[in-house]
Amino acid sequence: LENSGSIALVVEDLKTLQKLGSGIQDLTIQLVVLLSDETTEASNNLTVFNFSQVMAKGQNQALQPVAQNRETLATLLYTSGTTGKPKGVVHTCAGYM
Repeated sequence: LENSGSIALVVEDLKTLQKLGSGIQDLTIQLVVLLSDETTEASNNLTVFNFSQVMAKGQNQALQPVAQNRETLATLLYTSGTTGKPKGVVHTCAGYM
C-alpha cells in the first residue's frame, strides 16, 4: 500500500482493520470501508464507514456513468510479498470486457 498512493481502503471487518494497526497511519489512507456492519470511531484523520453507512450515503444519489475505453484502469491487484518483493498488477477494462 505504501507505494500505491491509495487514499481509501476496503477491509473485511473491524478485526482486519485492527490488524493493520498504526501501520496505516503512515500511509496516504484517508477513508476505510468495512464490509461488515460494525462501527468504530474515526481517528487520526481516518474516516471509517461500515457497509450500511456506505449504502445509505448512495441511496439517494443518481448513478453517473463514467466514460471509459479498453485502456482505462479497472483495478490494481497487489501481492503480499510473502515469498518475495510485493508486486502490483494493473488490470485495464479490456481484461474484463
